[in-house]
Amino acid sequence: MRDRLLTGLIGYPIAHSAAPAMHERAAAALGVHCHYHLIEVKGAGRDDLRAMLDGIRRLGFAGVNVTFPYKEAVVDLADDLTPDARAIGAVNTIVVNGARLVGHNTDATGFARAIGPLLAATPHGPIALIDDAVPVIVIAPSGPLFEKTVSNMQEVQARGGKVILISDY
Repeated sequence: MRDRLLTGLIGYPIAHSAAPAMHERAAAALGVHCHYHLIEVKGAGRDDLRAMLDGIRRLGFAGVNVTFPYKEAVVDLADDLTPDARAIGAVNTIVVNGARLVGHNTDATGFARAIGPLLAATPHGPIALIDDAVPVIVIAPSGPLFEKTVSNMQEVQARGGKVILISDY
């Protein structure tokens, strides 16, 4: 593990973000010096984002987080995507791996970890969170209702909807 990290956040507006303090303190607790730089750029187009990501790669960043409004815009600019980022169609973390930028999306797994204990305590089975503006997120632990949940997901997809399955968390 490196003992010094350069990281950051790309987005707009982000001047209010608590991320620098949070990440720098977490790194310090691990004995690592981390500088978390806010990269706040309003109205960045594809060429602007490409230039920022090239800078991330060249300046020695370990990686950056990406937030509104650029999570979807950077998908095509990463050299590689994790399966979650590809499935969701958005990137919230870019890790510099050698000369390659690898796009990740930790939204679904983070959400599943946060809500997992609540779901474990309920006897109601799978839960679907539905909003017209975002993909359907289905949280479905393995069990007797799983096959019905998958069937319902396939119906949503057949109508052109996007479904993200979180299972066995």
